Amino acid sequence: MGTIIPRRRKDGSTGYMAQISMRRDGHVHPETKTFDRNQAASAWLEKRERELERPGAINFDRKIHILPEVIRGGAATSCSSEKPKMDL
Repeated sequence: MGTIIPRRRKDGSTGYMAQISMRRDGHVHPETKTFDRNQAASAWLEKRERELERPGAINFDRKIHILPEVIRGGAATSCSSEKPKMDL
C-alpha cells in the first residue's frame, strides 16, 4: 500500500509525493514520485502497485554497482591506446 504526502514547495504551491515500499524475500523496494495533483499521485500509486505485484517485476538478484567499480570498469573499456581515425 502506498502513501501520498502533501508537501509545500518553495513557491508556495503544494506537491504530492507518492511513496511505495514493497517487501519481498526480506528485501525492500522503495519508489517515490512527486506530482502536482493528488489525483495524479493516486492514479500512479494504483498503477505502479499492480505492476510491482506481478511475478518477476522486482528483481533483487541484480548486482549493485559501487561508484569506484563503475569508474574503473568504464575507464578500462573506454580508454584505448589507439586513436580514432578520422577522414577529412
